[in-house]
Amino acid sequence: MDRGGRAALAAPAARLAALTRTVEALSYQRVLDRGYTVVRDAGDRIVTAPDAMKTGDALTIEFAARKRIAAVVGKAGTVQPKAAPKRKKRDEGSPPDLFDLL
Repeated sequence: MDRGGRAALAAPAARLAALTRTVEALSYQRVLDRGYTVVRDAGDRIVTAPDAMKTGDALTIEFAARKRIAAVVGKAGTVQPKAAPKRKKRDEGSPPDLFDLL
């Protein structure tokens, strides 16, 4: 193949490589590799909200390496965020702490 032919193929090859990396990055398996899970109901449908589940429903939880079978054992209450710990007031005569400057 001559130089012109190689040059004509280089741009589409580079584009194909870039698109391949994009598809791989967006793959749900890559999302699982980052620590997320996919939860499915007994009908193999993805569960997108906890309200769709009832006590006793069978679930499949898919992790990066394998799937596990689970069941809903009850409803949890609303999770309240923990209050931030209160900071002690520093003495006016002492130098500022690094965290006081943030």
